[in-house]
Amino acid sequence: MAKKSNRRKFLAAIGGSSLTLAAGCTGQLPDTAGDEDEDENNEDNGLNGNSDSENATPPAINHGEVVSNFDDDLDDWFELDGELTGDDEVLLTGSQSARIENTGGFAGIARSFPDGLDMESHHLSMAVRVDTPRPARITVRIHAPGQADQVWGTRTVLSNYAGWLRMDVGYTGGRGEPLFDNVQEIEIVLDDPNASTDDAEEVEEDDAAGELDEEDDDSLALTFTPLQTDDDGEGEDEGNADIQFWVDDLRITPAADQGYVMLTFDDAVESQYENVFSLLEERDIPAVAAVVPDSLNRENRLTIDHLREMRDAGWDISSHPEGEAFRELEDPDAIRQDIESAHAYLDNRGFPGGARSMFVPYHNTNEEVVEITREYHELSSYFGGSTNAVPFTDPMHLSRVNMFDLDAFTSMIDSAAEYNQLAIGLAHGVVPEDELEDDPLADMSTEQLEELLDYIEESDVQVVTASDLLDNSENL
Repeated sequence: MAKKSNRRKFLAAIGGSSLTLAAGCTGQLPDTAGDEDEDENNEDNGLNGNSDSENATPPAINHGEVVSNFDDDLDDWFELDGELTGDDEVLLTGSQSARIENTGGFAGIARSFPDGLDMESHHLSMAVRVDTPRPARITVRIHAPGQADQVWGTRTVLSNYAGWLRMDVGYTGGRGEPLFDNVQEIEIVLDDPNASTDDAEEVEEDDAAGELDEEDDDSLALTFTPLQTDDDGEGEDEGNADIQFWVDDLRITPAADQGYVMLTFDDAVESQYENVFSLLEERDIPAVAAVVPDSLNRENRLTIDHLREMRDAGWDISSHPEGEAFRELEDPDAIRQDIESAHAYLDNRGFPGGARSMFVPYHNTNEEVVEITREYHELSSYFGGSTNAVPFTDPMHLSRVNMFDLDAFTSMIDSAAEYNQLAIGLAHGVVPEDELEDDPLADMSTEQLEELLDYIEESDVQVVTASDLLDNSENL
């Protein structure tokens, strides 16, 4: 029987415990490095034990079980296309990372596990860095045991994301009936979405994220910002550019016991109170309002009184900073000021719980901005084109997608339900269908929202807020 998405049931199921994380800390799972029992588990799983990353800082982690540290086991990996080398200069843990390079539109590596790798009730994560091309799609494919029974997760690395990030592999496709206790091969591949089909090797996947619009307006589009080539020549805006990316710290961590959905609404649009709030309250479903403080109390925008009523009904009131400095990511001081002031505004006005989370303006961030964000927030989210593994290993990189594309988003909900992961949906204004075309602040109709809520209630998922995830990370 399908599980209803009732928040009271969720809170009761985890016993009402409060495990609030300290600001800027991951704190998702206990450190198991050096545990004798885990060493035995590693042997059973076909793993080599933990690496020496006991003092790891994100996006490296020090919990879970090491699948590959790309140090002493680099020779176990082989090229699918391109060249694999160990890199002792660009790395996060140990003595080296894996660098993969190629020309054309595709490059990748794989590793076989002849004795089988046991991933039952576990998720996979890794650190990844893409220099060229950007945007890019990173796909992790898990053969369990063979090509007929596999799952894959594809994460989009957007144009301006320079540096390392942690990818909690959220599944975006699959076939057959994977047996996660008998994984025989893991593939890690990059493909260039701008490459010509003649030069890019085809990667089979379902595009759960839908098409991305090339618009410079955060009100509607999930954007791919074209790369700007700097004086050093870093970054290309052409398809078929040379491929260069790195991976490090590949691990498995325990999976959640069920699937989750988070509904987020950006920009403090008044219709979120007038049309969304009542629909969700009738069903005892919470959501997240990601607000731009400077827009509050203005025409067609939410008021502080609206936000307090929504908060009291279980909503998170979270940060969505003024986004101008986020367009180009060229002024870290201005970005810090925007993040700090938006957080302080919410924290000082009675929204400290929701203020722990930030939803990135324009989905535009990079490693430097992420580290600034950690100083003020415990969680952040931006476009990644996938579901999310939970409990997450680094809460600064949660992927979210448009939810007005119901077919795509409900497919993600199905995946979250099947594999005990998290799907995060995004909308702005929500108005009746006959008003949608004339409302510049709206991108979803009330009819679509009601259809989505019906679907969620018949799915085996729970609707949660960011605070629910943070407060109960060890009870998911």
